[in-house]
Amino acid sequence: MRLKHGQSTAFENLKTLDAYRASQRTAEEVYEIDLGLTVGLPYLAAKIDHTYGIAVPVGAAWAETYERQPQRTALKLVSTSTFRRAGTYYIQVTLSDEKLLRTFGDFVDNLLEALEDIRTEDPGAVTLRLLAESQQLFRAAGTAVPGNEAQIGLLLELETLRTLYESVGIDALRRWTGPDNERHDFELEEASLECKATLSRENLAVTIHGAHQLDPMGDKPLVLLVRKYEKTVDGGTSVPDMVREISELPGIDTDELARRLAEAGLSPEVLEKDAEFARFLHVETHEFDVTEDFPRIPTEGLSDRISRVAYTVELRAPSSIPGYHSELQILESN
Repeated sequence: MRLKHGQSTAFENLKTLDAYRASQRTAEEVYEIDLGLTVGLPYLAAKIDHTYGIAVPVGAAWAETYERQPQRTALKLVSTSTFRRAGTYYIQVTLSDEKLLRTFGDFVDNLLEALEDIRTEDPGAVTLRLLAESQQLFRAAGTAVPGNEAQIGLLLELETLRTLYESVGIDALRRWTGPDNERHDFELEEASLECKATLSRENLAVTIHGAHQLDPMGDKPLVLLVRKYEKTVDGGTSVPDMVREISELPGIDTDELARRLAEAGLSPEVLEKDAEFARFLHVETHEFDVTEDFPRIPTEGLSDRISRVAYTVELRAPSSIPGYHSELQILESN
């Protein structure tokens, strides 16, 4: 079989290919992809043992150099290998767990787009580079839906991202630094933002992770965004709801969004479990400037031998807390 690149997604093609293989009762079936590479045509493969792969033609010199190097792939469920077929050298990326097929399909789609744009780089080098960039996606794939506390934390960050899009446009996605384990969740040009969500009914307590989480970044002011949620059966918003809304915004780089979501523990496979995610309503929303008088543990007096710090700040009666915003400046109230 032969396909033209862009005819449908790799995930759909691999599923179709596997179904065809099963109907024919063959050990392996392949789709050739008409991509116009000078060294040959890449192809998709589905095997009887439920492994899936993409084989990319490469230059002979590149293949020989690669084969002399030690194996570098750090992924357990995705492997690489080289072989020669009908006089053409190939590198094949193989998936060994069909539960990750959608993530693998996203990787293949991105790879085919990259191969279509190459000029002088060998297709093998492009394949390895894309595989390295996709490692976090594969590591996140197949994990369980996060617990409710983690969900509201992600939900607040996504709602903040959605709100920031209205003021800074597509740059809001680049400014979302929480998934990269940076000090704060958002680094804007004029301010840093830290997001804290809670399900607590009786109080407004937030947990601070790390001695420096409430320290400003340089001379920029730091704003703490706090939102209380309540779990609901009807109405409300879920994490997948917000992901879909953001992905449909004009100009949003959906590949970059997927990467950041994966770093936050949300693979495509997890997001497909829509019914397993809870839905939440906003109960309270507050914003604070983290000034010198804001309740926190100062880092100046901590011993260098203290490596991990976590503490809870009680923000009950928020209007009495130094730095309180009498009107919301960043988040939307509804």
